[in-house]
Amino acid sequence: MALTLQPGTERQLEALVAVLINLPNLTVEIHGHTDIQPFAGFSLVESKKRNKILSDKRAATVADALNSRGIDKTRLKIYGHGQEQPLIPVNSPDAWAKNRRVEIKVK
Repeated sequence: MALTLQPGTERQLEALVAVLINLPNLTVEIHGHTDIQPFAGFSLVESKKRNKILSDKRAATVADALNSRGIDKTRLKIYGHGQEQPLIPVNSPDAWAKNRRVEIKVK
């Protein structure tokens, strides 16, 4: 099940697709990330597993959006990192918001 794209993401993806269409030999790596907040009612171990799954879904949602705009799936590589690669390794609401993200790398 795909997640919903954030407002403004559609525009960003359209701009990326406009470039990628003309560069067919490039591969797109899509990296999903989560914050470190535990899921309510679950152990830290189970929360970590759920965050990994959530990060996979985040990356897959972006990959599906790129594919639906004409980028071949063979060019898209999906990675879910869960909570393992925070941008900001601090336990605060601001850090959590910044750590919930998708990063795209074109190679």
